[in-house]
Amino acid sequence: MIKENDIVSYKELCKQLNIPYYSGKQKILQLNNLKRYYDYEKVGTKYLIKKIYDTPMLKTNGNAITLNDIRFILLNVLSHNDYNNEHYFASNKDLLRLCYIINNNYYSILTNKDRNSMYITSKYNFDDSFIEYINNAYSVLKPVITGALESMVKRKEILLGVGYKLRKNGVVITAVSGNSPLGKEIFNIQGTAMKTLGVEKYSDLWGKYINKKQEYFDLCDILTIRNSKENPLWIENGWDFEGFYQCYEIIRNVDKIRWDLDELIKTQTELNGKIKNKLKVTKLLKNLSDNEIDKYFYILNTTNGDSEYGIVEDIKKLK
Repeated sequence: MIKENDIVSYKELCKQLNIPYYSGKQKILQLNNLKRYYDYEKVGTKYLIKKIYDTPMLKTNGNAITLNDIRFILLNVLSHNDYNNEHYFASNKDLLRLCYIINNNYYSILTNKDRNSMYITSKYNFDDSFIEYINNAYSVLKPVITGALESMVKRKEILLGVGYKLRKNGVVITAVSGNSPLGKEIFNIQGTAMKTLGVEKYSDLWGKYINKKQEYFDLCDILTIRNSKENPLWIENGWDFEGFYQCYEIIRNVDKIRWDLDELIKTQTELNGKIKNKLKVTKLLKNLSDNEIDKYFYILNTTNGDSEYGIVEDIKKLK
């Protein structure tokens, strides 16, 4: 069993961890991957195990963000949002904004990514690299949230289910569980829209049928409005909406969250630095320079970016 402060050879390390013994490039890749689990330092031909992480670190091509960084932020968020209600509703982009991994500018653009990113690019005279950042940075950041949520489920801090946020006049006015009567109605609307468009799996709207995604959302809105006006069950219950989006239903284990918060000491400032480093090394943004990433990170991921750029108001004018 490897312990902190042990000094072991590479061969001993592989034997203790029951992993293959490599040489050359494979050995280098394996040792880099082990940095997700151990903070180690090479001492001569051996390795000093300085720290063993309780939670594996996310792969970031050399710049590590621990799941505990995100857990700390999420637990704080969940502990301060309507704590009297164990159920909390949020999407991945909601949680990214609440953790301030993305700011309000980025969040607003994501409400209709293709249209809004092109509009803002033109308004501020950005080049196509801005659109590339919008498209690909989110793909880098989303797993940061999903990985943390998975960790929190395993720790019995939360349970995850399907929920829906429903809007009227462009504003979210309520949220419901997927198991509620209204939630089941929304679920049926999703199935009808997918069947109409020939989409077998919901995830395909972000994959092979991504070209049908906006058509799917538009059709869901049409069906929601039609049910609000014509469906007797909806009329009887006062269900009058113009659209919805799917989100998590997060059921909070309040006592466990409070206890676990005391165990975490990471800060959001440290997290932001690690997030930016992650964006600089990902292959998804390989066509952007460090200066471009710094610029767009400032605009779309920081509080100062929210203050200096009026993107939220710009997008409101499009509606």
